[in-house]
Amino acid sequence: MEAVRDGYNDGTYGDSVYRQYSESAIRVAPHRTGKTYTWKMKGYTHCSASCLGGVQESIIMCVQEDDEKVVGPFLCSSETRPEALTQTCNDHPCPPRWNYSEFEGCSKPCGMGIQTREVECIHEVTRGGDNTVVVPDHMCPQPPPTDRQHCNILDCPVAWHTSEWSKCSKRCGGGVKTRSVECKQVMAQNHVVPRLPSQCPKNRPPDRRPCNTKPCPSHDQRPPIIAENQSYVQTNPVKRKVTLKIGGSAQVFHGSQVKIKCPVKKFDRSKIQWAKDHKLITSSKRYKISKKGALKIPEAGYGDTGIFTCLAGRSSADITITVKARPGEFPSSEEIEKHISNQLDTGMTNNGEAGSRPFLLPGDDESHEQRPAEVGTSAATNNQPKTRQKPAQITTTIRHDKNRPDPAWPQHHSQSTTNSHLDQVSSIRNFPLHR
Repeated sequence: MEAVRDGYNDGTYGDSVYRQYSESAIRVAPHRTGKTYTWKMKGYTHCSASCLGGVQESIIMCVQEDDEKVVGPFLCSSETRPEALTQTCNDHPCPPRWNYSEFEGCSKPCGMGIQTREVECIHEVTRGGDNTVVVPDHMCPQPPPTDRQHCNILDCPVAWHTSEWSKCSKRCGGGVKTRSVECKQVMAQNHVVPRLPSQCPKNRPPDRRPCNTKPCPSHDQRPPIIAENQSYVQTNPVKRKVTLKIGGSAQVFHGSQVKIKCPVKKFDRSKIQWAKDHKLITSSKRYKISKKGALKIPEAGYGDTGIFTCLAGRSSADITITVKARPGEFPSSEEIEKHISNQLDTGMTNNGEAGSRPFLLPGDDESHEQRPAEVGTSAATNNQPKTRQKPAQITTTIRHDKNRPDPAWPQHHSQSTTNSHLDQVSSIRNFPLHR
């Protein structure tokens, strides 16, 4: 049987003197006359939290009444033991701290991958998960915990490595996509070493595959062009970009960036051509034709007024563009003359004229076909060197006639060239003319 002691000091109970009865194996502590014991509170336990309010309990010990020496609890009556007291502690805000999640899976099975995790500087306002706010990183202890680490740093097996597929060699009619296929081994720390093809698996990935196998449409056919019978008028001079669809008419401000789409079915849109006033357009600083067949005018000028035609095979559709001055702006005489010169291009004819006459390229010159020789001009005169005459100066003194309505610009009619010029000048200047 174990010895029964009357108290402890520094973790051991009472005296070391015991009385042992020879008639039994029980050892008991000697009786001390006049000693009494009682329960007494000896401070509090540690706080359960370092901030935001924790809890601590009072420590109840059994002591000798005369010297308050702590003794074993069995010397005090359990019936008289008082209830432990509780109190709050560390009831103050916590400082900002780092909060981080577990690392995610490795990005690579071999070579050298990366694992990431979320790391945030948080501040607990009150106790509870919903009372936490994210604060700037500099408010937390520095340096912050790492948010990434390397993983799976080991050699990969020898394998085939492929590049991205190239673009199809043809838009239709059966093209081919290609890619590179090489035998390589990725070593630890992502060092790549080329290997012999015999060291790679037998099933080598293909390096070619067919694409765009649909037959190309015949350019002699007439694919349907989806034209709109629109009548667009730009009213907001601040808006610089204007997107239109072929068909109808449109009025845009000078300097606007204009894009005209030509929706066509069953046709290779990269083969779409554009013409202005029956003169074929090629991509330049003034006009751009996208791969999808849209016409782009980076900065519309007065010379861009006219009829634009979308050509898809033997199908075509028109849109009439009018470039107008911005509010408070007036075109210069040079701009007016440039516009009139563009309108007088002898290689331009109205839609439907000349039957099957082809559209003219910008460098073509068919003036000898369009203008017959003047009456009274001898053959000798034709052999003489040609001199360039200056265009007639256009006066800006214009009288107003109330009985004549303002002409529309541009003019598409069969009046004389002189009248057409004056009408265009009047429209640009926003004044009617008196003839």
